[in-house]
Amino acid sequence: MLKKSFFILLTFVVIFLSGCAVAPERLGISEATWNKYPPAKQKELRNLYYQAEKIREEQKKSPGTSLQKPLFVTIHDGKILMPPFAAWYSYQTKSFVINKETCLDNEISQIKGEEKINLRTCYKKGILYLDPSQFEQEKILGTVQFLYNPLWEQGMSYKNINTTGYVKLKNATVTIQELPTQNNKTK
Repeated sequence: MLKKSFFILLTFVVIFLSGCAVAPERLGISEATWNKYPPAKQKELRNLYYQAEKIREEQKKSPGTSLQKPLFVTIHDGKILMPPFAAWYSYQTKSFVINKETCLDNEISQIKGEEKINLRTCYKKGILYLDPSQFEQEKILGTVQFLYNPLWEQGMSYKNINTTGYVKLKNATVTIQELPTQNNKTK
């Protein structure tokens, strides 16, 4: 009787835990690559993902103190890796405004086809971050960082940008322009 109860409990725990497991695509890894990893490596990557999720949640709760103005960002050219992370695609130009001390998810669409993926961007303490890693804590905000540059006021383009996060931009061009603040009234 005790063995039967233990077996039922163990079965329930295994089913529960496997249902909560992070899919390889959520980590930005193809199913084929994932299957090549030994179970210990898969477990390690899942644990790192959960730790990174906790950090991301904490970052949402604590605003920073940047005095920077909002940015108008355009991402174009190059290729992008989309689920199931087995092929590179050309993508539609994406433009967006990001305010200081915020993070955004921007949907990027394939040019020819219906594939889409969210590119996370954060603007914290004067640094624009693109494409965070889903499991590397030192790259939790982004795998590429653009430090504030006064030339952003006129607009500045960065070419041949490659990221190693969830989306994996390849040879992209990122244009950043600082927007004027709307409350420039003098006293």
